[in-house]
Amino acid sequence: MVYTRPCFCHLNLDQENVDNELLQKCGTLRDYAIFNQIYQNNLQNNIDGPAREAKYYRIEKDNLREYLLKAGEDVMSFLTAEYDWKEDIRVNRKEAYAEGEDLIN
Repeated sequence: MVYTRPCFCHLNLDQENVDNELLQKCGTLRDYAIFNQIYQNNLQNNIDGPAREAKYYRIEKDNLREYLLKAGEDVMSFLTAEYDWKEDIRVNRKEAYAEGEDLIN
């Protein structure tokens, strides 16, 4: 069984990145970078529910619409969650244990 873990990175759309060849070639990555920029602006401007507002804005503009409608709650939780190293280790160990159990059985 293949396990996938969502991975989110923060791309800042300063002038250097706007002209980035990768962002020009990959529309989805560019759309995510714009989504992240809207989220960061919402945070700086103390907008209530910055992740939710960024999500609705991008859905309205039809960018990342399908993905955000399907996985928007996950995206919002990743944006607002605090990383907990001990919890991450605990979950990784639990998953590894379950994989080992599957191999034995």
